[in-house]
Formats: sequence, structure tokens, C-alpha cells
Amino acid sequence: MKELQHKRILIVEDLPDNRLVLSYILQDLGALVDEASDGLEALQKIAVSTYDLVLLDIHMPVKSGLEVMAELKKSGNHPPVVALTATSKFDDEAVQELGFSSQILKPINPYKLADQIGNLL
Repeated sequence: MKELQHKRILIVEDLPDNRLVLSYILQDLGALVDEASDGLEALQKIAVSTYDLVLLDIHMPVKSGLEVMAELKKSGNHPPVVALTATSKFDDEAVQELGFSSQILKPINPYKLADQIGNLL
């Protein structure tokens, strides 16, 4: 998928296995992947690096995805952010109000993930 070629994507996910799976999928599609294991680490990386997209888990220790999104929304200058969630699904309006570009439900379907990211980029 050429939309992902050389795109910098930050995966923010507290579970190592989930980060690994997402990394493999995205790298296989040509993306340049960086990872953060919690919301605080994500904010630190976003402050010093430029990303084309952020995949942000909603439920994490230290800072949740909702807390991270609230901080990014305040700054007003951030890449598209996709919410990753296994436990709840917001309707499209709620996703937009929270500041997310879209959401993806876990378990991740690689084809849906690629399609959704391609549409955002």
C-alpha cells in the first residue's frame, strides 16, 4: 500500500504483544514505526519527533489514551490520531468530539487497519 510508504507512525500501546503485531503489520506495508508503551512516553515522543499518524490505545497505565488526546487537542498541533480500543466503541460523533480522527476495534484486522490508515493519509 503506497499510502504508507515511508510514513512515520507512532504506536502507543501498553501490551508488548499488541505493539509487536501492529509493528509487523505496518512495517510490512512500508511504514516507519516508532513505539511507546504508555501515554506519558507518547507525549514525550510527539514533543520531539514528527509523525504522520498516531495509533493510540485508550486504556493504558500512567496516562490513558483519553488523557493523551485531551493534551494533544489543547496543543492544536498534532497528526491524525486513531483510537485503539477493545472494550468500548464510541459513535463517530463522540470520536470526533474527543479529537480522534477515527477508531479501530481490537482485535485488529490487518486489512481494515491498512484501509483506514490509508484513508487518513
